[in-house]
Amino acid sequence: MRLMRVTREVVLDCPTAVAWELLTDTDELAAWLGRPVDFEVDVMDDHRVGFVWSDGGRGPSTVEFAVEEVEGGTRLTVTETPMRASVAGGVRRLPLGANWDDRLLDLELLCLTRAAVSV
Repeated sequence: MRLMRVTREVVLDCPTAVAWELLTDTDELAAWLGRPVDFEVDVMDDHRVGFVWSDGGRGPSTVEFAVEEVEGGTRLTVTETPMRASVAGGVRRLPLGANWDDRLLDLELLCLTRAAVSV
């Protein structure tokens, strides 16, 4: 059985170092995700962090944040893959697609706020 994967990409209006802090500091991460975050890091290097995460009663999934410096800011790619598929009730619906859209908008706004404060 093939697992679904949700991928979102956004260009943040901030330097890569600022984006990285917003993605890897648990307090910063909680600020734009809207709640405290407790996760175990699986993979981490200078441009990518992967972890196992469970959100609101759903089964655990793997999430990867990858950052890349681009003209005008930082490209962030978020990929989430459930650790197991559910066949109960037919096709598994993943409510995370819309959630990532909303959360990434919050992250974009946080980056803009940081830029305005640092000017």
